[in-house]
Amino acid sequence: MGSGPSDDDTGTLLKNSSPKSRSSFLGPLTRRMPDGWRFGVTVGAALSLCTLIANIVVIAVASAIASKNGHHSNIATIRTGPCSDIDHIQFGIHLAINAVSTLLLGASNYCMQCLSAPTREDIDRAHGQGKWLDIGVPSMKNFSHIKSIKLLFCYNSTFFVSTANNSYDVYFATEDFQKGASFDSNTFPPYSDFTYSTNFIVGLEDGTTEVRNASYLHIDERHDPYSIQSKMENLGVWNNGSLFERRNNSDCIQDYAKTPLSDRRNVILVTSTLPSDNQEMGVTAERAGMASSCEKNSSSFAIISSGDNRLVSCDANSSLLSVYPYTSNIIPAGAPVLDNWYNWICSQNVEYDNYGSDRPSSLCGDGYWQDIRSSASDWKVWGFKIEYCLSEKMENGCSLNVAKSLMVVVILANAVKVVVLTIVIAKVRDSPLTTIGDAAASFIRKRDTTTRGMCLLTQRDFAHGYINAARLSGQPPAPKTYRTRKNRAATATGKTRWVITGSLAVLCIVIILSLLAYAMSQLRSKFDRGGITFIKELGLGKTTPYNVITGWHIPSSGDAAVVATVLIANLPQLLLSFIYFFLNGLITKLSLAKEWSAYAHRRAALRVSHPRGSQRGTYFLQVPYRVGVPLMAFSALLHLIISQSIFFVKVDGKDAHGADGEDASPVLSSSASAVTCGFSPLGMILTVVAAAVLSVFTVALGLRRLRPGGMPLAGSCSAAIAAACHGPEGTDECRPVMWGVVPGEEVEMEDGEVIGHCAFSNGTVDAPVDGRMYA
Repeated sequence: MGSGPSDDDTGTLLKNSSPKSRSSFLGPLTRRMPDGWRFGVTVGAALSLCTLIANIVVIAVASAIASKNGHHSNIATIRTGPCSDIDHIQFGIHLAINAVSTLLLGASNYCMQCLSAPTREDIDRAHGQGKWLDIGVPSMKNFSHIKSIKLLFCYNSTFFVSTANNSYDVYFATEDFQKGASFDSNTFPPYSDFTYSTNFIVGLEDGTTEVRNASYLHIDERHDPYSIQSKMENLGVWNNGSLFERRNNSDCIQDYAKTPLSDRRNVILVTSTLPSDNQEMGVTAERAGMASSCEKNSSSFAIISSGDNRLVSCDANSSLLSVYPYTSNIIPAGAPVLDNWYNWICSQNVEYDNYGSDRPSSLCGDGYWQDIRSSASDWKVWGFKIEYCLSEKMENGCSLNVAKSLMVVVILANAVKVVVLTIVIAKVRDSPLTTIGDAAASFIRKRDTTTRGMCLLTQRDFAHGYINAARLSGQPPAPKTYRTRKNRAATATGKTRWVITGSLAVLCIVIILSLLAYAMSQLRSKFDRGGITFIKELGLGKTTPYNVITGWHIPSSGDAAVVATVLIANLPQLLLSFIYFFLNGLITKLSLAKEWSAYAHRRAALRVSHPRGSQRGTYFLQVPYRVGVPLMAFSALLHLIISQSIFFVKVDGKDAHGADGEDASPVLSSSASAVTCGFSPLGMILTVVAAAVLSVFTVALGLRRLRPGGMPLAGSCSAAIAAACHGPEGTDECRPVMWGVVPGEEVEMEDGEVIGHCAFSNGTVDAPVDGRMYA
């Protein structure tokens, strides 16, 4: 049954080797490198130090750029540009942060396993008290029995994108307007001349005219047609961050049918329809008591048309016919008001009563614009036949920002971690048993007296108090009958770990599904939107008025709102890291079960932290790389998907001139800006799918059958490992070993029954016989 040394761990990427072999391979540099658990902790410390340096450089550069641009707040803008470019940069940063966070999480998990691993003295003390400790897995059970420093690792994302949300003016003009033709300056005064006391000549229903001011008419027409017209002289040329370009009707509709609008602003709709020929004006003009239409060749005066307070020139010689101010709100007004985004495209009102009789059967903001676009050649806006449009394209629609206060927190956490790990490497002189191979080597070298005669006891047996019963009685338990069983790997992990990990996974999936159901119900009740097509339209990490969270009780403006919202958006990342801790422990135990059981079928060297002789080095991830690397990659993927499922949203509303805040036009609503979180139903679905796949993968690992006739399932139980290591005198832990019945160790009982003994040995061992008793 015995066999020669073998190593079936193909696919191993990195593993510790003996100091001698590492020196011959890497030269003089590695002679100074620590080995064993200190090597892993050193790698973790080096990775943390590199992250710390990178974070310090980032905050220094960000502060310098922000200061240069005149920004001295907690939020530093480090780059502005087209949203497509900024989104790509943000995605790259998210990818890098998730990769680094995953590596740091793995390093922290490894360090925690090392620092929470018991020493031989800890185990002897626990066994003497009738208790046992976990070996080879991260365990809270060990913390009360060891004196090592415990490390809590936390990392938060600090980068975010803010998006400009441009309100704009829709100009109705003849083709001559872009050539500098004159227009009605009485109806459209210069931007700098407009006040609420600006007077307009209006036509009354009896045919007379009267002067009324903007305040009386509830008009805020702070347009700037002179500036717009001057930009037309250099069509297609960038001017102060914007340019005008010609767009056909189909492209023009698609360009403006979105909220927030970051890459476009003012638009000139070129029409051949004169106001006097427009049959659709003045639908509700009587509300202001004015004439409902322009008479041909009339004198210059203005009327209100189509429900919204908008001026239309009746001057037949004016190249500018009308201007409609559109405010791009990102926050919905809420019931019973129904918002109708980019309403002008469909010649509709900007909002309707949800139960009103004047509500169209299909709103522009709900997708009717696509029907309009399908017949773009016949596009009319409030009776004006549109030939083409001149659209103002914006150069800088998005900004990449960093929250300096959160970055400082991250730097402090990184610094503390580097200091702690450095102290551990320099000061901790204990030799913890970080793997079952370490424990087996220790117990072979020096037998554990408390587990003598218990060679067939499993982790479950010791969990039921066998070691404590033996301690109290002073007698070892009775010999145990060997039974050949077809065990699964899951049997070695214990029910408690499965219950905790499984409950956390199920709880998370239930929470996500509940949030998804609530989100979809809100979308249907508020916007009458839903279905697979709409979910795909929302995409991942995409901000629209439909998927921003409103009405919660956190700050909604200022730096405090940014910090609070960023923390909330990153809370799921912390929860995922917490689950990763338990999942990694479970998968580690499953891998340990397979490796431990294999010693009954082949002769192999122990896998230890400090290899000597034929011994093999440990995995850095504590599990075979064919399992550990996909696990870490999948964890990084989950972090990325979750970051796109609930995400930080900062939308900066700007008026038609690019002003915001106190400098903006009163037309600009506070609802055009937002600091909140957005959600993605698609991201939630993908998160559930990914979590389900990971759960199935873990269950599949647990359902793997171990070869029949294997060793008693020790799991991570120190007592069960010790019980298997009472080998014959002279057994060398540095040479390949195998577990089985040791010849010559039999004991004949008074009734004549022969009791065998199983243990690790360098020599020949036999397979235990089903039905025979061993002790």
